[in-house]
Amino acid sequence: MEKQVNSVDLHVTFVAEIGLAHGDADYAHRLVESVGSISIPPGLDVSLAIKCQLLQTSTLVTRNARRYDYTPTLDSGTPNISRQATVLRSPPADFWAPVIHHARAVGVDFFPSVFDIDQLRAFPATVRTLKVASGDITHLELIRQVAETVDRQEGRIVLSTGASHPQEVLDAVDVIADVNPELRATLLACHLRYPSEEWEANLARITHLRRLVEDRKLPNVDVGYSSHVAGVDWVVPAVMLGASMIEVHYALEWEHYGDDSFAWTPKDLQEAVDRLWRLKRMLGAPLFQPTDRETPARLGARRVAVATHRIETGRKIGRHDYAWKRGFPFPKQAKAQKSADKYFWAPEGPDGLVAKRIILEDQPITEDMVEPPQKGA
Repeated sequence: MEKQVNSVDLHVTFVAEIGLAHGDADYAHRLVESVGSISIPPGLDVSLAIKCQLLQTSTLVTRNARRYDYTPTLDSGTPNISRQATVLRSPPADFWAPVIHHARAVGVDFFPSVFDIDQLRAFPATVRTLKVASGDITHLELIRQVAETVDRQEGRIVLSTGASHPQEVLDAVDVIADVNPELRATLLACHLRYPSEEWEANLARITHLRRLVEDRKLPNVDVGYSSHVAGVDWVVPAVMLGASMIEVHYALEWEHYGDDSFAWTPKDLQEAVDRLWRLKRMLGAPLFQPTDRETPARLGARRVAVATHRIETGRKIGRHDYAWKRGFPFPKQAKAQKSADKYFWAPEGPDGLVAKRIILEDQPITEDMVEPPQKGA
């Protein structure tokens, strides 16, 4: 029996972005419970995390700041005049403590997006991962503060790169490396429009980011994808392109407007995990070799030298005495006997090959049936 090898390894973290959880503690706990209930098949290297947002309206936006993240005009063409200041309401600092405890109890990591460093200092838990949103990729002071705050040994900064140029990404990475060259970072490809259409997913940005990381020789930096596209069809392509982290907006139920209009529900998250499990199985083994289940085909479909007519004992076998056919219908017989094909592969043919016994028409010619050519004869 051939040695079996493990299938290709996939390492993916799904991050469920719950924002401010509508400021509703009960809703936040229900979100945590739903993520913790996701079934991960044994052998699939998938981890789950939940992410909230730490922000303070007064330090983030002006009173008249317009919403940037949804369709900029209404059907009538009138500008969308909803103000960010009216929709960004942070829960109190102690809101997250029991939610984080709940998440850890069900085996789910928990970390925040940081929009305000004072909010982070008041955060009621120590976390190893911190995120900076796409809008702040040029806010190098905030990035530096986050890099100085995260754990120097086991910390990670997640940096979303929506609506950015490559140099802006590199500038942010340089700030992180300046604070701590060993600090791990994940760059998330992203299309910064809420929601994004399927054709706007631009998964190729994953490849661009990976090339950027490779060109700059950044060993502590990997690449993921932050989605604002509805559905799960993009997940497998994103992972195949090299995304090790998948971030999605997450809600218990789908809504017609706002973040929940393109958010994943628990059903979507489970479907994504299941698709990765099927992907892992379809990718198969990392080595190129036949599997046990290919043995019947390997034996039955390969051509071997067979007698074109009855060959008598002592007869020299010539070019007209054999043909190439599929010849071993019984795998057990094939394993016990070795084909004499090597004598027929030579350009000059089976010169000097002699039948040791009678070989019947259409019978595979095996080594025990022939006397090999004598060297120097």
